[in-house]
Amino acid sequence: MTFDPAFDNNMLDTWTPGTLNRLLNALYCGRKMLGHQELRLAHIQAGWPTVEKFERLTMHIQHNLRSRGALRDVAKAEQEIWVTHFTSNIMDRLNLEAISNDPEVKAAFPTCVSDLSGFPVVCWKYGKPHGIEICNEKVTMLNAHKVIRQRQCNCANVNSIFKDASGHVCTTNLAIVPDEATRERMKKGTTFRDEYIEDPYPTGGSTPDEIRIITSSLNHYIETSSKINEVPQYWFNEWKSRLLKKLKDKYWDLAEQPSQEATAANLRNKKLWNDFDSQYAIITADKAKNTYVIMCKYHLCKLTMEEANSTVSYTQATKTKLEVINNDKQFCISQDMVCTDGLIDDSTPEHAVFNSKLPTFGVVIKLHKENKPRFLAKSHGTTLTQPSQWISRAAKAMMPLSEQMWRALFMSAGIVTHGSWIVTNSKHIRQRMTHMTKQGLGSAKHQTYDFTTMYPSLSLDSLKHKMKQYSSLMFQWAFKDESPVNTVKVLVIKRKGSNKNPWRKKSTCKEKNTASQQVVTKARFDKWIEHLIDNLYVQVGDKLLQQNKGLPMGTSCSPWLANIMLFMYEFEYFSAEISKLKPCDINSASPAWLLLRDLSFCTRYIDDLWNPRVDRSTFEDIVAKIYPAESGLKLGEPEHDAHSVDYLDMTIWFDTASKQWHSKLYDKKLAMVEKGLKLNKFPDPTSKLSSRCKYGVITSQLHRYNVACTTRSAFIAPARVLYRTYLEKGYITQKVNQYFTNFMRRYVPHYQPGKALWDIRRPLAR
Repeated sequence: MTFDPAFDNNMLDTWTPGTLNRLLNALYCGRKMLGHQELRLAHIQAGWPTVEKFERLTMHIQHNLRSRGALRDVAKAEQEIWVTHFTSNIMDRLNLEAISNDPEVKAAFPTCVSDLSGFPVVCWKYGKPHGIEICNEKVTMLNAHKVIRQRQCNCANVNSIFKDASGHVCTTNLAIVPDEATRERMKKGTTFRDEYIEDPYPTGGSTPDEIRIITSSLNHYIETSSKINEVPQYWFNEWKSRLLKKLKDKYWDLAEQPSQEATAANLRNKKLWNDFDSQYAIITADKAKNTYVIMCKYHLCKLTMEEANSTVSYTQATKTKLEVINNDKQFCISQDMVCTDGLIDDSTPEHAVFNSKLPTFGVVIKLHKENKPRFLAKSHGTTLTQPSQWISRAAKAMMPLSEQMWRALFMSAGIVTHGSWIVTNSKHIRQRMTHMTKQGLGSAKHQTYDFTTMYPSLSLDSLKHKMKQYSSLMFQWAFKDESPVNTVKVLVIKRKGSNKNPWRKKSTCKEKNTASQQVVTKARFDKWIEHLIDNLYVQVGDKLLQQNKGLPMGTSCSPWLANIMLFMYEFEYFSAEISKLKPCDINSASPAWLLLRDLSFCTRYIDDLWNPRVDRSTFEDIVAKIYPAESGLKLGEPEHDAHSVDYLDMTIWFDTASKQWHSKLYDKKLAMVEKGLKLNKFPDPTSKLSSRCKYGVITSQLHRYNVACTTRSAFIAPARVLYRTYLEKGYITQKVNQYFTNFMRRYVPHYQPGKALWDIRRPLAR
C-alpha cells in the first residue's frame, strides 16, 4: 500500500475537525471489529484490506495527526478551553487539574477528539484584581480640566522622600498611604485578588456549590467542544461520569478537613482613603504593571492638559462625541463586525456587541526614565475595538507571507536568513546568534538603537500608503504559484483559533462574514485601515481630540501597523540593493554582498534595533536611507555601543575565546530595584488564585531564563533570585523545591539538575 503525500497535506490543511474526528473514530471501530475472528474472515471475503494494511493505514494517519505541527496549527488552537469559576478555597484544594489528568479519567475521554485536539485544558476564571478598585487613572484623566481649576497641591508639606525632581509627589513608597489596611493590601501589587469570583450559576438542591459549579462548566465545555469537533455529546458521558465521581470523593474528604484559609477583612478607613484619593493619582508603572505609583493629582492633570493642548499629534475634533460613536457603529455594522441592535439578545456573544465608549487618555510612569509620564490612548472596549482587532488578526495572518518574501529575496542573492528584521521574542534573537556562530561571524563592538518618539511622530499619510503597498504585495504573493496565474485569493480569518492556511480561492470560497469570522479582500483590508486612521479620537478632560499624527499606543493593532510600515521601508531598500548585485557578486567575498549578509542578521522589536555586525557609521548611513524623514521615523543615538549590549531582556556579547555568541538575562526591573524603587514581582501567596497558577510562575520564569541564558552560570544567577523571592514571600519551601526540581530535570538535564538545584538553594542555606 502506498500513500500520497499530497493527500496527507490536503487532509491536514483543508479537512474540517469533524471530518478528521469521524475518520479516526471509524478507524478505531474498525480495529475493534478486526479483533473478532468471524468479522475478520467476512472482511477478507468481501475484499476489504488485510489486517496488516488496515493497521498500516491507521498508524499512518495517526502519525500525521499526532505530529506536533499538525496538532498545534490545525486543531489544538480550535479546541474549547474548559473554564471554571474560582469561587472558594475548596476549588483549589480539589486539584481539578490533577484529577482531569488522572490516567483512568483520561482513558475515558473520546480518543478521536484527544488524538486530534488533545485533552481539555483546565482554566480558572478569577475575581477582579484589587488594582481595578484602587487605581483612579480613568477618572483623573476625564476630570483633569476640573482638577487644575479647582485644586492646588499640598506637596510642599510632604516629606521629600516621596517627591521627585519636579518637587511634586511621585513615588512607589507606599508609606505615604495613611490607611494601614489599604496600604497592606497595596503592598501585594495591582494584580492581588482578595476576593473570589461570584457564583455565576443559580443555587438549588443538595449538591455542594463547588461540585455544582464545576458540573455546569463541564457541561458548557462538552456542549461547545462537541460543536467544534462535530461529534455527539454522549461520546463524553463516560469521561464526565468518571471525572465527577473522583471530584465528589475528593470533595467529601476535604469537607472533613478544616480549611487553613485566611480571610482578608476590608477594614479601610473611608474618610482617610477619600481624602487621599482626592489628592493623589494612583496609577501604575511602565514595565512594572504590578507596582502602584502615587503621584500628585494636580501635577499629573497639569501635565495631561499640557500634553493635550501643546502636542502636534492632536487637534480639536470637529465632530461631536455622538457623531463619532455613530460613525464607528455604522462602519462596524456595514463590515459585519457586530450585530445590529435589533438582533442582540441575552445569547449574543460579547464580541458581537458594539462598544459605545470612546478611547480615553491613559498614563503610565517611566520609573527607569526619571518618572517621565507616558501618555497613551486606552482603546480597550471602545468604538474602535472590533476594527482594531480584525486588522491585527489579518496582519498576523499575512505576516508569514511577508517573511517568505524576505527569505526569497535574500535567497536570490545566495544569503540564507531566518526572516526579516522583525522579531517577537528572545528565541528569534538566539536563532540569529546561533546562525552567526555557525558561520564563524563575531563582533568586537555592536549597537542597539531606539526610534525617538516613533508612535507619536509617524506620518499617517505615509502609514496609509505603506499599508496599501503591503496588502497589494501580500495578495499578489498569495496566488503566485496558482494556475491560472490570475486566480484571485481572499483571506479567511477567525476571531478564535488557528489561522493556518487562511488563503482561499475567491471563486470557491463559501465562508461568510460574521462577528466571529471575516473574509478579507485587499479592498476590505484597505478600507479598514482607512477608517481606523481617519477616526482616531480620544477624550481628555473636557476635550475631544482627533489624532492626525502618530499612532495611539493603546490600540491593539498599533504594533502591527508600525511593524509593517517599517518592514515595507526595509524591504524596498533591500530589494533595490540586491537588484544592483552582479551575478559574479553572489556568494562571493565582494564588499556589497558581505554587507548585505551582515545586514541580514539585524533584528528589530518594533522600535528597538540591534546591529550585531555592521560598522556603526555605515549602519547609521544605511538606516537614514531606509527610513525617509517625511515618514516621521528618526533613529536616535545608540542606547548601547560596546562589546556587550542590553537588548530586550538579554545582555548579548561575542566571546572571542570560544568564538561564540553568548547572552544572559537582563531585567530592567532589577535596575529599578537597585535605585531604591519599590516594585512588586510575582503573585502574593494569599491572593485568591489557584496554587498551580501561583507556583506555575516559577516554571514560566525559568523557561524565560533558559531562553535568555546561554551558559549554566548565567541561568543559575536569576534562578537563585527567583527562589529566594518566593521563599521570602511566604511560599511553601517543599512545593517551591518541587517546581524547581521538575523543571531542572525535564528542561535542563545538561546542567546536572541535582547540582544546579543545590547551587540555586545554597545562598539560603548559609
